[in-house]
Amino acid sequence: MKLKSFLTWPALCAASALAVGMAQAATINASDPLVPSGLGVGDTFHLIFVTSTTRDGNDIEIGPYNTFVNTAANAVGSTVGGVGATWYAIASTQGSPNGTLRSDPGFIAPVAAIDNAVVSAAVYLPDGTKIADDSADMWDATIQNTINIDEFGQTVGNGTQVWTGSRATFAGQWGYPAEWPYGAGGNATTAGFHWNALGDRGPGGYYRVGQVGLTGSQWINVNESNASARAFYALSEELTIIPEPSALALAGLGFLGLTFRRRRQTRILFRDIVFRIGDQTGRRTHQKQSKA
Repeated sequence: MKLKSFLTWPALCAASALAVGMAQAATINASDPLVPSGLGVGDTFHLIFVTSTTRDGNDIEIGPYNTFVNTAANAVGSTVGGVGATWYAIASTQGSPNGTLRSDPGFIAPVAAIDNAVVSAAVYLPDGTKIADDSADMWDATIQNTINIDEFGQTVGNGTQVWTGSRATFAGQWGYPAEWPYGAGGNATTAGFHWNALGDRGPGGYYRVGQVGLTGSQWINVNESNASARAFYALSEELTIIPEPSALALAGLGFLGLTFRRRRQTRILFRDIVFRIGDQTGRRTHQKQSKA
């Protein structure tokens, strides 16, 4: 008998659901130690950490910084690498130099941290400490706890400075919606924040930095720095908690096994009935022939 005869529609649905669940990138198993206490299947959250590695802040585009934090997250031995998430730098970049016309060929738009590292759920450290309840809480200039855990689960020392290129409110260079991203004059024809976004050193060659150990606005904007290298804050994409794949697989296999046993039992019963009818018919025929 062909295998497909054992796969009933409910079994196929269960198998399909399992396959789809396992294929999703932005998911995390309910039993994963990175899932914060109190959250369950169907809940969503973000992870955040400070990179253990450092780099300069000279790139005017956001892409290289996102690549940097993803490399850190997926380093050998990382506690967050197994999640398989995409990570985003909490950073604002200059884009094309101030004064560049937006109509110029090759124009590069500035990017604000709030638009690069999009927050759509509560934010937690890898150890389960909550940083913010939601986007409004994340970008209101204060956070609930300091961001002080790196990708290896190690505590980062207070005072460690982190490139952000950002002010706290709205996480843009200046933070005023009427000005960002066009500069303080609100000139929509030219690029750029004011000084100190990443890629624009401003007077004295400084970029804005945040500092580990602080929860007020200084977590993202403590001062400016002209250092050659700093760490970065890394935020994961939104993660959805799903049931354990092993549990789903066992449930699916159990269903298929039950279906197989029932089908097999039905075949055996049918065979026995046919055999008994045939046997009884044979006996009656033999008896008739003997009497004759």
